[in-house]
Amino acid sequence: MATVLRTADLHPQLAIHQTACVFDDFFNYTTGGLWATTAGSGSVVLTTGEDSVTATTQASTDNDFMGVASTAASFSFASGKGMYVEGRLIFANQASANANIVFGFASNAAVGITNGSNPATSMTSALILKKDGRTNWTAFTSNGAAQVVTEAVNLSTDGSYILRVDVFNFDDLNAGVSFSVNGIQLRNDSGIGIIHKVPYASVAAMKIVCEVGAGSANAQVGKIDYLSAGYNRLI
Repeated sequence: MATVLRTADLHPQLAIHQTACVFDDFFNYTTGGLWATTAGSGSVVLTTGEDSVTATTQASTDNDFMGVASTAASFSFASGKGMYVEGRLIFANQASANANIVFGFASNAAVGITNGSNPATSMTSALILKKDGRTNWTAFTSNGAAQVVTEAVNLSTDGSYILRVDVFNFDDLNAGVSFSVNGIQLRNDSGIGIIHKVPYASVAAMKIVCEVGAGSANAQVGKIDYLSAGYNRLI
């Protein structure tokens, strides 16, 4: 008599569209494991009594920045590949809207923005920025030295924010990138949702990045509650 073939159950991630993903609620944090502390002079430590990490820039250093980045560059723009990165960040400007925030995907772990400028380093990226002296979020993408920068009308005042970047197929040659904060798409000054195109050609693999930066020689603090990112495997 033939026996019934019994197969093992699939892991939930295998059952859901062949998705690869990571989620960290920061009950533990060790630099050099899943995450690495980005270059700076301050600190990134577990928040006492909470599931989060606190990044604090050095009090005496203007433009110092601190944060976390995934140790491995596991994310890349590719035709047919959808991706997302999401995280919750809580911050208060040290003074007069002078905080710098960097969140999203970047091939350089230590992005750093200074004095309200765009990232200067040539890299592949899809980022939400908050710049020193600005009270609105900025959408930023780059491929090598080519950058696309759109200042949004969405406000970036002190508070708690869920930041999200989504990547999708725009066409055969370009990825499309959309940006949202607290579930609302970033919009330009015409009220239109911001979407950037990034060519697939010559891109570099990217890391998850979340940084806070100081706009003066005083400590800037940001609390990272969670980080998550994922993509569908190309099969």
